[in-house]
Amino acid sequence: GRNNVGKSNLLDAIRLAIGPTSARSESFWLSKDDFHRTSPTDATGRKITIKLIFEGLGDKERSKYYEMVDFDLSDISKSKAVLNYEATWPKGKRTPKVDRWGGNSASERPQVPPALLEALSVTYLPPLRDATLALAPGVKSKLAILLKDLIERKGAGANDGQMITSIFAHANTKLEEQQVIKDVT
Repeated sequence: GRNNVGKSNLLDAIRLAIGPTSARSESFWLSKDDFHRTSPTDATGRKITIKLIFEGLGDKERSKYYEMVDFDLSDISKSKAVLNYEATWPKGKRTPKVDRWGGNSASERPQVPPALLEALSVTYLPPLRDATLALAPGVKSKLAILLKDLIERKGAGANDGQMITSIFAHANTKLEEQQVIKDVT
């Protein structure tokens, strides 16, 4: 999508709500500047609120994320997992106060166990500002980061990694044979 429409802000909100334990790449932390102020001298206490709703849960997901599920007793298949996030910056403190809870209740706030947050893993790839650099071959390329993360999450072994490397080596060889690539390089 176009630049400056909020794509990164949306992803940052998801990363913030799920928390640093879920991130496979750089973590995201709040600063005082993240809280809206009407002017530089505005000292009004503000809060950041994020609600993530996960729909289409199967029996396995409803069981795994039980502490977060808002059960629809009339049709259990319509039950949703809800992760709530709220951050405030108490006066005189150097860090924000963060609260994460599951379910749809505003009055009851059952804390989400860290193991559940870790199970909601995120692979964050920063915005693509320099395509040549970001897509260059190597272990720090965006594609390499995605593939490494996929292999780790699936519990794949070294053979799977070698197979993927072999596929890409073959693809690179085939690309280098194309005249359009020869003309550019």
